[in-house]
Amino acid sequence: MAIAESIVLRLAGVRTSFRFPDPIQVVEVRRFLPEADRLVRDRRHPRLLRVLDRKGRWIGLAARTAPTTDDLVGYQGPIDTLLVMDTEARIVGIALRKTYETARYVRYVVEEDAFMTFFNDRTLAELARLDLSEAEMEGVSGATMTSMTVAEGLVRTAQELQQQQQLEGSDRGPRSQTAGVVVRVRDLGTLFVLGLASVISLTHLRGNRSLRVAFQLVLIGYLGLINGDLLSQELLVGWARSGVPWRTAPALVLLTAAALAVPIASRRQLYCHYLCPHGALQELIGRRSRWHWRLLSRFSRTLQRLPGLLLAAVVGIAITEINFSLSNLEPFEAYRLGLAGAASLTLAAIGLVACLVIPMAYCRFGCPTGALLRYVRLNRKSYQISRGDLLAVILVATVLVLRMAR
Repeated sequence: MAIAESIVLRLAGVRTSFRFPDPIQVVEVRRFLPEADRLVRDRRHPRLLRVLDRKGRWIGLAARTAPTTDDLVGYQGPIDTLLVMDTEARIVGIALRKTYETARYVRYVVEEDAFMTFFNDRTLAELARLDLSEAEMEGVSGATMTSMTVAEGLVRTAQELQQQQQLEGSDRGPRSQTAGVVVRVRDLGTLFVLGLASVISLTHLRGNRSLRVAFQLVLIGYLGLINGDLLSQELLVGWARSGVPWRTAPALVLLTAAALAVPIASRRQLYCHYLCPHGALQELIGRRSRWHWRLLSRFSRTLQRLPGLLLAAVVGIAITEINFSLSNLEPFEAYRLGLAGAASLTLAAIGLVACLVIPMAYCRFGCPTGALLRYVRLNRKSYQISRGDLLAVILVATVLVLRMAR
């Protein structure tokens, strides 16, 4: 896809988007400019469309963030956003077009009027100079990554348009550089929790029970319920398909990198044992329970295969691109208050009830993300070929065959 876009750019001199091939339609613009009748491409700038009324009078401008933001990933994928302006290049409204993002997060952003109108009445030049951190843009609660991706996409698109210095009748101002990493207060909080977890896991502090309980409450309350920074298969598959959002979610990217790298380098399960809010909640509940069942060893071994089978199913869904929300296989969306689906809430409830009688029941018998982290963890048998290795080879071969068949 990227190669095809590069060829079109070289031959036609115009960037195109194969992710978002659908052009802007006049009906989309009419929502903000009711008198809009047709759209014509601006002669001086091919990325801009002039909005004309029935009499052919110029009444505004329209643009979209694709292809500028095709590499800008939210929680699961990029977003194409419509940008409508008046004749003075002053924003009158934005709208989300096609997205590869999780539908629930998109809906949450669209329904937040404060966010959707935040950019209104700014000129294109003002938008290009906008510093999201200084403007205290924290995004939409519960859908922060999605909303911040939209916000940065608008800024980057405005910067690209301004750098051409061809917009007639606008406040041009100085050229702006491409937006860099956006670090917000929530990112600093997540990084602090990550650093504290690393210190606890690598020192004698891990044996301090009071400190561990207090830290687990922080994981559940802050990292889980407030930030919603939990690893999941939906997250990892989304990044594998669309790229890593290191600009809009740097803390979550670092947390993910640490979760994958530390088990390989040190044999320690940093994320599962010291960072997972759901694991922390299970441990706290299990400690207070007086009813612990001892499963038959054969039954326990059978159940322990379930996370690996779920992980294989996730890979199968990912490579075949079946229309299925992977969040339905894990309980982690339950921590995104107001956004969680019935499947995630049900899994969370069942897992928490189960841990009353079976310690860490979900972690041991139901978590595909945990299975992935256990698979990459360095151990004494890492240099031997296992069934997991054979399954991984089969899945990779399947991916290659499907790619070649397209």
